[in-house]
Amino acid sequence: RICGSGVSVLAELPSMTDDTKNKAMELMGYIKNFAYDSQQNLRLATICEMVQWSIKYGISRVSPSAFAGFGIVVQCVFGDFKKGGDFANLALKLGEDPSRDQSNLSEAIFQCFFFIKPWT
Repeated sequence: RICGSGVSVLAELPSMTDDTKNKAMELMGYIKNFAYDSQQNLRLATICEMVQWSIKYGISRVSPSAFAGFGIVVQCVFGDFKKGGDFANLALKLGEDPSRDQSNLSEAIFQCFFFIKPWT
């Protein structure tokens, strides 16, 4: 569903305003990172959930990292390098927006330029 309407439109989503949902997104971000070495299925499920929450409830400070992670999934699992690059560009575009919280941006930048951009 996400890819059908164009990834770039997701940059226009509003910011997440619910504090409880923001904290839950941050918790999912920690789970995603801790699951990297030991539970890849949990990592993939958490990334997908974070993307869904970002679309449904708005962009949080960890959303760029979720979109970058989803770009990696799209490339590695589905072999769609163009769409993976689109999600990397979305993550970077969200990071360029001065009205958004950029405190977690370094993780998204790392994912984009280490795992996605070399292949697109």
